[in-house]
Formats: sequence, structure tokens, C-alpha cells
Amino acid sequence: MITIGQTIGVSQLDPNISTLSSERVMWNLLYDGLTKQTESGEVEPDLATEWSASDDGLTWTFTLRDGVKFHDGRALVADDVVQVVQRVLDEKNASPQRSKLAAVTAVAATDEKTVTFTMSGPMPQMPAALVDVKIIDAKNLDKLNTTGNGTGPYKLDSFVPDQELSVVPNPDYWAGQPGNGGIKIVKYADETAGRTALGSGAVDILWAVPYDQVSGLQDSGLNIVSPSNPSQTSIFEVDGAHGTFADAQARQALSYAVDRKTMQEAAFGGLGEINYGSTLVSPSNKYYDKAAVQDYSYDLDKAKELFAEAGVKQGTKFTCWASSSSPQYRTQCEILQQSLAEIGYTVAIQVNEGSTWAAKFYPAGKDYSDLIVPNFLSREPAPLPFVASYFGKDGWSESNWAGTPEYEMTKSSIKTATEESDIKSAFADFQKITSTEQPVISVLNVGEPSATGTDIEGVWIESDGTIHVEGATGK
Repeated sequence: MITIGQTIGVSQLDPNISTLSSERVMWNLLYDGLTKQTESGEVEPDLATEWSASDDGLTWTFTLRDGVKFHDGRALVADDVVQVVQRVLDEKNASPQRSKLAAVTAVAATDEKTVTFTMSGPMPQMPAALVDVKIIDAKNLDKLNTTGNGTGPYKLDSFVPDQELSVVPNPDYWAGQPGNGGIKIVKYADETAGRTALGSGAVDILWAVPYDQVSGLQDSGLNIVSPSNPSQTSIFEVDGAHGTFADAQARQALSYAVDRKTMQEAAFGGLGEINYGSTLVSPSNKYYDKAAVQDYSYDLDKAKELFAEAGVKQGTKFTCWASSSSPQYRTQCEILQQSLAEIGYTVAIQVNEGSTWAAKFYPAGKDYSDLIVPNFLSREPAPLPFVASYFGKDGWSESNWAGTPEYEMTKSSIKTATEESDIKSAFADFQKITSTEQPVISVLNVGEPSATGTDIEGVWIESDGTIHVEGATGK
């Protein structure tokens, strides 16, 4: 059995409402989607063998694979897919995947093997939008945390929330049984305990290792796995609807006060690429438009000026709310604390357990006035449209920025554009608006690394940070 160590536990088994990146590791163990992403970033068939769009782009039809069964032996039918998608689309469930499917107005089972989506407008990236919509047993949701009933390559063996998850190979998996004896995910109290377990061989894969430990792990002979084209972004989140940071000038002021270079060196081990344009498109992405963004190079004089224009008086107290599971967050808070102190603002630092931290902001819409929250955002890279869905109407960003009519038009253009020139233009508009509005403050783009033993093969990480261990071998 292959053992994965994490410092944040798996708290529940419903992938379609999951907001913790630590839970993404189990998505592709227990569940499948209609489509899947390959290591190279291509979208391929998974539970759907083929799909097509109508000439006007307003209807998508997906054909299901034959012979697929849930772990309890029940055959997968189109109505199972319909129930899952309808649940994702239901606002009361606060699914992070809902924004990707915002153009879906209806979903229906044409027959037992055919699912039809009706769209409000053309959406060329529909197959990609469905990658992270995992098919669960929606008929028995109340039992999902005890059954993990999906169609994936592994079946649930045991689960203790926030402590340990164990899965075993699914002997009836439609694509063939996995090539290992099972996978166990174990939560460790901190990075030191996890690294000790990895060094001793008690752990085969250590998820999300601290950036400052990468070189040491490599020197000890372990392998480092990271995304080849990371779209993950280190960010500061603030409440864009309540308190001080409801004012865009205050958000801009904060962005100028972020010493990105020092944070890169002290919190991320010098890794990553600084994002001075403070937008969710990475500077290394070919769709990054330097002319469209503002330059938020460290400038405390500018920060002080903008805070004053926003009516934020010197002596105002903020709280930097960090998670104990990610030590770089506290480091970022300490650097920001020093910077803001130089221009007359006080920052208290509060470190919280992962579950407490998440409950403070999720689901989106909660009031957290005057908190500054370091976070790590994982979104698919441009030209996939889903980064734009994070904000505004139907978005799920906990930043609470409501967007603007101009932004909604840009978001629509990103989702429907098919010509290369139109895609570039839409993403330029996206960057211009978000760099100005600063719904979140981007620090740098960097892949979240994991470490494996030298005998472990088949582990890879998507650009958004999702680690794939379903094909891991070695034990």
C-alpha cells in the first residue's frame, strides 16, 4: 500500500462541494468525471466516450461508456449524471464547480447512455468544464462519507475525517484494476512530522512540502514533483464588500504595500515568478498582457497615498489571518506587518487550524471586514475560461467582489471566444479590470511541490495543483 502524508486532512468525501486543496487528492481515487485532463493538459474521454455540440453551440450531447458500475455494483446510467450536475448547479450547495457550468440552463437524460446539456450561449470549453465535476452516488448523499460510492479506480476501505483515508483497488473498474495494493492518506501534525515519516519510509509521498525544504529533500535523494506549467497563485484575499477593503483604492494600496520579492525569498524559497501586475494570469502564460496591467512594484509611498484617498486613517488595525498548515502564510503576514507599520498601520497576526480557517470564509459571502488573508489559489491556466468565473456573478471567490457589468461582459467573451485574436483580447480585458479592481492581491505564481520516494512512479500534478496518484506504482 502506498501512503501519502498531508498536513491538512481530508474532512469529507463529496468532491463537488470540496473547497480544500488537500481533498483534491481523493477526487481521482474514488470518482471519475465525464472527461479528464491528461498530464499534458489535454482533455480526454473518461466516463463519456464521445461528445458533440450543435451547430449553434446551444446543445452539448455526451455518450456514456458501457459497463461502468458504482462501487456498490449498481450500473451507471445517464440519470446519475443528471442528478450530480443539477446538484452542482443548485446555488444552495455552494459548489465551486458551479461557476464553470454557469452557461448550462438544463441537463437531461435522453436515454440511459446519453446526457444532453442545454446552454444559454455557446461554450467551446464545455468538455474542460466537466473535468472536475465528479460523478458520485447522488441517490444516497447521506451515506457518501461512509461509502465513498463512486465509479473510480479505488473503493473506500476506511475513513476517519481529518485523520486518515484508506482506499483499495476496485476489482471491477472499467479501465482495469490499479497496479498497487491500495492508497492511504494520513494527516500529520506538522511539516516536521511529515518529513520525518517520509525520510523513514513510513510515507511514500508527501503532499505540498514547504518551499524552503525542496532543496534539502532533493539533496537527501528524494524526488520532487511539481506542475510543469503552474497556474497556482499566492494571493492575499480581503473582503471586497464590507469594511475598509470594499473600496478599490484601499485594495490597490494594500497591493503596493506587498513586498513580493521579499516574500518570494523568505516564504517560497526563491521559487516562482513574481506577479507585479497582480492578476490571476501568470506572467509566464502566453496570454499575459503586460500593457493591460498596472505595475504594483513595492511602493509604500504610493500605498500611503492611496490609503489616505480611500479614507483609511493611520492607526487603523488589521488582522492577518493565517493557516497553521501553511508556514509560508505566517511568513507573508510578518513581512506585511513590517511594511504597513512603516506607514502607520497595525497588523495583528492570527494563526488558525485549517478547519477553523476554512469555516471563517466558506461558503463565499461571509463578512470578514478588515482581515487580510494569505491564500493559495488553484485555477486552470488561460486560455481555459474558468479563471474568469472565480469573480463576479455566479463566482465562488470568498473575496466577495461583486464584479461590474464590464467584467461580466468580459467573462462572457472569455467563455465563448473561439478565434485566437478574440481569446487574447478577452483575456487582456480580464487582466486590465482585475489588475485595477484588485479583487485579490496576487503575489506570485508558483507550483505547489510534493516529494516522493525514489521507488514511487506515476505521480504527476496538474497546473492547478491537483496531485494524481491513482496511477502510482512502487509498492
